[in-house]
Amino acid sequence: MKKILMMAAVAGAIAAGASTTVLPYGDVRLKGPMGERLNKMIEHHLKATDVDYITAPFLEKTERGRRWQTEFWGKFMHAAMPFWTYTQDAELRKHIDFGFERICASQEPSGYIGNYPDELRCGEGWDVWGMKYTMMGLMHYADGLASDDPRRQKALTAARRVCDYVIDQLGPNGKRGYHLWESGNWCGFASSSILEPVVWLYNRTKDKKYLDFATYLVKDMTEVKPGPRLLDLALKDISVADRNGYDNKAETHGGYVMKHNRWKAYEMMSCYQGATRSSATRSTSRAAAPRPRPGSTVRRSSTSPTCTCRRRAW
Repeated sequence: MKKILMMAAVAGAIAAGASTTVLPYGDVRLKGPMGERLNKMIEHHLKATDVDYITAPFLEKTERGRRWQTEFWGKFMHAAMPFWTYTQDAELRKHIDFGFERICASQEPSGYIGNYPDELRCGEGWDVWGMKYTMMGLMHYADGLASDDPRRQKALTAARRVCDYVIDQLGPNGKRGYHLWESGNWCGFASSSILEPVVWLYNRTKDKKYLDFATYLVKDMTEVKPGPRLLDLALKDISVADRNGYDNKAETHGGYVMKHNRWKAYEMMSCYQGATRSSATRSTSRAAAPRPRPGSTVRRSSTSPTCTCRRRAW
């Protein structure tokens, strides 16, 4: 009971605006039942992940259907790098480094990292969705390294090359001849969620082309009538359950649903997460930019990459 009261007091102090300090992962240790469960998870789940198995599809590149094999390495890294920082476990670090080298070895001269043959890339499957998680995994790896570690630059360069490939294929005037949201599944939700690591990449490199690409993705999320419509329908207070039928069909059965339906929560929330990060990044960029001279005219985009929504919209 004393522990519960102490936790409640700490939570109350934080809510009241008391000063707090965020400690690095390695400076914190969980003890008691929670610590025991965490240690078991790291030992029996995270360290037990077959990294050879989850990276094999990147090297084989034989996928011809709709399997989402290439999301798993990035998700592994999302947990592995923070928990390696927490534990400094040598065996876990060995798995991490092995997977990273396998991913880098799979990267083609074009920058592509994925599991599809060229003719099926950026198409009807989960290719762009997979590249999203690959970019995240590479940046998680970079973030866990010292600034002078050459592997950090290697990881960031690999992430940049993946993003450059996506821009080249599906960006403005892309070689594939269609917009990014038109690839993948769920009315563009899955592919459009690559927005978040694109913003991450801008924040780590300060290369404006990635911020420009993020803006392009946000505009496509809301301005294309048969597209995702993630922001404008939310701002109009249209419930998620009612968003089909706005310039697409309100069908609920068959293959049409997986391609065009706007109900899929996981991919949808991934897009919203990217949109909020994009909005925060652009706000920071504007605050750091030189102020316009008195009397000058400032033109603003017609689409603001924010997703502030009311009530039940999302």
